[in-house]
Amino acid sequence: MYLRHLGYACINRSLEKTTGRTFRLASLSAERVREVGGANLDALYDILRWNVSRNIRFFRVSSGIIPFASHDEFDLDWQTMFSPKLDRIRAYVEQEGLRVTLHPGQYTVLTSPKPDVVERAIAELDYQAAFLDAVDPWQGTMTLHVGGAYGDREAAKDRFADAFERLSPLSQRCLALENDDTTYGTDEVLAFCQRIGVPMIFDYFHHTIFPGSDDEGLTEKIEAIVETWDGRVPKFHLSSARPEGRRTAHADLLEESDLQRFLSIMTDVPVDAPFDVMVEAKEKELAVLPLRSYQAQTQEVEA
Repeated sequence: MYLRHLGYACINRSLEKTTGRTFRLASLSAERVREVGGANLDALYDILRWNVSRNIRFFRVSSGIIPFASHDEFDLDWQTMFSPKLDRIRAYVEQEGLRVTLHPGQYTVLTSPKPDVVERAIAELDYQAAFLDAVDPWQGTMTLHVGGAYGDREAAKDRFADAFERLSPLSQRCLALENDDTTYGTDEVLAFCQRIGVPMIFDYFHHTIFPGSDDEGLTEKIEAIVETWDGRVPKFHLSSARPEGRRTAHADLLEESDLQRFLSIMTDVPVDAPFDVMVEAKEKELAVLPLRSYQAQTQEVEA
């Protein structure tokens, strides 16, 4: 397999723009949503244009780009409110062949034994899927972790599967699951994705620090992960370990050696198709800029 796009998440430090400005729930009003949500959408458009000018065609949007859109106190028609801005973004995404994704936060948990937590998670996923449908219905995906095990991992996965059936058809189509670094590793997430019929996003950094994991048989596992995408371009996550602090923390930049190591693994996957990599690094686009030559070589292959 060969690399197509490198991407980054939510913030552009060069432009000093973010897609995640928000406000306090107590200030929720049509006026505040129009002001802050509109600014977030304008920032997204500006970031995408900046990215394209530098051959970066993959970007993760902040989940809260429309603040509180999934909250039960939110009763606004945000699709209509922001229709011109959403249409402008969608047209640009289609024109430039961009990929836009979302990553629901840590409180979006479908394995929770608390029904109210699951209800909020379903509402959040349905909102995020609607946003993706508005700006990138071609390649947009939502990345979610399986969640907590709560002392009984099989029961937790059953709760997830039940909740998955209650998602909108659009949410079910957009959802993809990622292996984490402590609870649900590569093998278990792959098997669960195959069970419920959703794509798997392989996070190599999480895999390397998950207890008991190694690279034995990894090529075959990745081939099976690619199959879960059913012909769509698969998405992977990559980061480097922070030199100090928690071993699970991401570094400011992505070490070139880590990218080279991952690309070497992917070269051995016997599938003649592209893949995309989301770079999870604190310095955002500054981590991607020095590595663009790797994707440029890929584009020459595609051409």
